[in-house]
Amino acid sequence: MHPVLCNRLRRRAIVAAWALTAAVFWPVAAHSAKVECEIVGVSDPEVVENIEATLSIVRDQDRDDLTAERISRLHERAPTEIQKAVEPFGFYRAVVEGSLTPGKKDRFRARYVVTLGEPVRVQEVSVSVTGDGKDAPPFPALVARFPLGPGDVLDQRLYSRAKTTFASTAADSGYLDATFTASTIRIHREENVADVEIAFDTGPQYRFGAVVFDSTAIDDRVLRAYVTFKRGDPFRYSKLLRFQSALGGAPYFSRVEAVARRDIAVNHEVPIQVKLALRRPRRYEVGVGYGTDTGPRILFNAEFRRLNRVGHHYRGKLNVSEVELSLYADYVMPSLYPKTHTYTIGALAARIDPDAYTTDRFAIGPTRSQPRLGWLESITLSYEWEDYTVGSDEGTTDLVIAGLSYRYKRADDDIAPTHGHRLDLGLRGAGQDFLSTQSFLSLTGS
Repeated sequence: MHPVLCNRLRRRAIVAAWALTAAVFWPVAAHSAKVECEIVGVSDPEVVENIEATLSIVRDQDRDDLTAERISRLHERAPTEIQKAVEPFGFYRAVVEGSLTPGKKDRFRARYVVTLGEPVRVQEVSVSVTGDGKDAPPFPALVARFPLGPGDVLDQRLYSRAKTTFASTAADSGYLDATFTASTIRIHREENVADVEIAFDTGPQYRFGAVVFDSTAIDDRVLRAYVTFKRGDPFRYSKLLRFQSALGGAPYFSRVEAVARRDIAVNHEVPIQVKLALRRPRRYEVGVGYGTDTGPRILFNAEFRRLNRVGHHYRGKLNVSEVELSLYADYVMPSLYPKTHTYTIGALAARIDPDAYTTDRFAIGPTRSQPRLGWLESITLSYEWEDYTVGSDEGTTDLVIAGLSYRYKRADDDIAPTHGHRLDLGLRGAGQDFLSTQSFLSLTGS
């Protein structure tokens, strides 16, 4: 008899004997058997993790309805499952020796000794790209940097990642019909070698078509100021997502969905349909609290998100406490397409009167903001008046302050971000030679 067949028969006979023994001597185990599994001979954590994820006996070991009979069946199939689990890492000649030992009451211990053997090596590699994008970046570089070469261990993780990179690159470069005409790994088990072939057809390159908004509450020219691509530009999902995120950061909408309508593309131009869900036009917030440094305090916020069809909006904040009475207000006017800047007129009136000093302040001025090289640039000019008393010292200042600031922000979602980062840089100053009673210069960063 063939030795492999003989070993299989012997293993099945042993498993059957254990199942019979368990059924006779441990009848309680028919309802609540437990098994502990041990894998020996594999040091690579990723290989061990894949084995444990593949093994049925490991996945089922904590089930409440596990029986001794089922444990025996799962143990019988375990060697084959382990051999399949190590193949993606290049080991196609693995040998598995398993044992199942009953313990007290309904407890079993499964142990698998794995001998991986020599890994399969890559013999030949063929990677090619056809279609309109075959010579366009970055496809020639992807071919040149293909992670498997002759003599390398056949690591199918690298093969799968390379395929994913080809597909995602094509999708973000406008090749929406891209497909693999060939993607095979041929294993020659006798020689312990493999041949790898990938043939990728990019198909035609699609381009951005017309952008259509479904909102009638906001002027179409305001919405188009958020579009960062032009009709006829190569289609890129990354640009579409940035546009969707930017529009989602506007105060007008609770939900923004920019959909590429490839199904109605004409001459490889993909129309963009933008679905918008409007926020409530007004938002109010009232807060009441108490602080040891302020005493009782009241906070009132008001936001008027759509004052007119051209997108003007207002934000106001009122603070009332024993030591502070202040009012902040911003009136924001977005530009109309094709410009992308925004004008804001801000004002502040405040009286602050803690124990140590008293100050009355008033400020007003415009701010012009616009995107520049991935940053948000803001240019400000404001007039600030202050009347202060600090102990026996008192005085009045008049300042005309010019400022320049830059903000860089990246987040996974502008409406409800879960992670991201922001960098702020600012420069402000005033001079006695320019309608100011004092001179100063300040640089800030955060």
